[in-house]
Amino acid sequence: MPSKASEIAEVLQQEERRLLDYPSIAARTRELGFPTSTRTLRFYVSEGILPPPLKVGKSPAFREDQILGMLLSICLMKTRFGRSLNEIKRILHGERGDAATLADKCALLYEEVAHRERLQRVEREWLVDAFFRTLTGELELYPRSRRGQPGARRPAELLITELLDDLDTVAKWTRDPQGEWSWTSPEEVLIDHRKEDGMSKPLSGYAASAKSHPRVTPLSPPDGAVCTESARRREEQFLERFDRNLGRIGRIYSPLEKRTYPVKASSLDPEIVDPYQRVVGILKALERYDRVLLDSLPHDRSTSYAFPPAGLFGRKKAKLVLAGIVRSPIEVLARAGGALEPLGREPLLEAVHEHLRGETTYHVFGVLSTVGWEPRLFDQPPRGENFSVVLIEPLTGGGWRLGDSLPKKLAEIRTVFDPEEFGEKVSRTFYRIMENAELSIPGGHVEVDPFLETIGVNREVLKAALDQVEQEDSRVRMTSVAGRDILKRDRY
Repeated sequence: MPSKASEIAEVLQQEERRLLDYPSIAARTRELGFPTSTRTLRFYVSEGILPPPLKVGKSPAFREDQILGMLLSICLMKTRFGRSLNEIKRILHGERGDAATLADKCALLYEEVAHRERLQRVEREWLVDAFFRTLTGELELYPRSRRGQPGARRPAELLITELLDDLDTVAKWTRDPQGEWSWTSPEEVLIDHRKEDGMSKPLSGYAASAKSHPRVTPLSPPDGAVCTESARRREEQFLERFDRNLGRIGRIYSPLEKRTYPVKASSLDPEIVDPYQRVVGILKALERYDRVLLDSLPHDRSTSYAFPPAGLFGRKKAKLVLAGIVRSPIEVLARAGGALEPLGREPLLEAVHEHLRGETTYHVFGVLSTVGWEPRLFDQPPRGENFSVVLIEPLTGGGWRLGDSLPKKLAEIRTVFDPEEFGEKVSRTFYRIMENAELSIPGGHVEVDPFLETIGVNREVLKAALDQVEQEDSRVRMTSVAGRDILKRDRY
């Protein structure tokens, strides 16, 4: 007969076998496809995202089923839904040992968001937002059996089918006389009904919190990021202006032939490339394929014009090619809804080499990054024996920055790739001067050169803008002090 002590020892040994130390956790998460380093584990514990570990000898450890469920949940909430660590911490503190169920519910929610093509973007955003606000107790509509009761919900209580059912039967799409559609979420409808019934207290804190606490969803970008729709608009505007500007220049110089070609808008024959299927492939690989998302993303399109243009007897061998090319971090935009980091040299050179046609053709590439370029690229844009590059990027607050490696005789081509017309630059500069805080103070001033660099215009634009400023406020003028040009507001 085994002694009581040996029985207790066996139980403890079995319990120990279910514990994993930090290196073992890191190895298991790598095997399971959501790698978590020992450094990240320590960070999660120090920040209170994970509970304090147990001790096995001198090593910290967690129960295997508990820690793997929690780390999978963290991975899904961060990478699939863009939730902040503070929100994840609140959810994990409220799940009360239900980590495996939380991971299952997150995976199920992702499947619904990724594969329900009939849902519009705003409906997907609400579905994700409502799920997580229910877990934190901010939304008190679900489950229906506890509707209106305060407090966080456990993952096991929350039925995603109830949220989807309310999307189908409670939410409302309405169309105004101008043909514009608007959407009312399930909670807004339910709160409105509650008010109509004479109940002043709303079902949740949603009405107050939605205004003061903007949330990150899998389809909305983090603060300061370039969103998908903005990147798509920039792509379209750039290519549209490129087409229009080219028809205005009259003639164009070919460096290899040392001759000029006439440019007639009526004879231009664009070659348009839209790598639509590549974007579809990216979305399917991310398990995010959705027609609405596809239509809101940029596609890395390009438009090329060859000279001499095609004549009566067909197209001649191109001696000169002008191409407007767009590059965006499509995978990042598709996954997160926005991008914070600018593009570097590698995607720029890839764009150049994809469009080169041969050594006997000279190429001028205008390459727009919808999320901006790394600043060092403007110091020395790429240039080769048979190509030069114009870099284009959007500026914060409006406007565009251009940098180029054009030969002197092609300098005027730069304007072909500028998405902003002269009058638009003047208007933007006028408003930047009028809204400048320093120039609103008597005696206040700003240096001209840094100001022009910040807003991406030249002195010709500034002069035209100052003519407009003078009509509104004659005390703002340009002057020179110690060899530096400044914009200044006179004291009197």
